Amino acid sequence: MMRQAIQSMMLALGAYLVVTHDATAGIMVATTILLGCVLAPVEQVVGSWRVLAEGRAAFRRLAALLASAEAEAPRMALPAPSGRRAAGRGAVSRHGGGEHRATGRCRFRAG
Repeated sequence: MMRQAIQSMMLALGAYLVVTHDATAGIMVATTILLGCVLAPVEQVVGSWRVLAEGRAAFRRLAALLASAEAEAPRMALPAPSGRRAAGRGAVSRHGGGEHRATGRCRFRAG
């Protein structure tokens, strides 16, 4: 809306200059095209201003929520990893059930 108003004012000013013989019609058209290119970034910022403001407000709400959150409860102490893994009582069967094809234990070591 703002861009259209500015372009209309510039076009009216250009028409006035053409009528008073201070500019030609080609200058008026070229100026209008250049003005459209100049105002495009400004229009994008104005158009996305609401989104930027909402993002800022959301960031503030998130920061307030994280600041008011309680600290985590202490976690259970775990032993240091040994580099070995073992699985027992595993079974493999075909899709749909039926009898087990393979059973047994499996062990893995690091390295």
